[in-house]
Amino acid sequence: MLVQTAQTITYLADLEDPTNDGIVLTLINFVIGFFALATIGVGGKFAFDAWSEAKGRAAAIKGIREVGVGVLALEVFYGIIFALANYGSNILSIIPGLG
Repeated sequence: MLVQTAQTITYLADLEDPTNDGIVLTLINFVIGFFALATIGVGGKFAFDAWSEAKGRAAAIKGIREVGVGVLALEVFYGIIFALANYGSNILSIIPGLG
């Protein structure tokens, strides 16, 4: 199902790297990687702030959980963008079920 959906989106949007050396795809991968690392860093800061404000009470766990779910949702979003951007390459073959 995921492979068919990705093929349909790629076909309908006519997504392909316009350069012959793949520099656009490489640039997209680096930008997504930077955003993913920045999301983890900012999420860690917010989680630490929530933990330090609650001072060990039950509210600390709730705050950390909310930040964690938000970071996880953004990482999944980045993963979907990465998968769509790299659909035509063989990089997705390392993921079981997509190769």
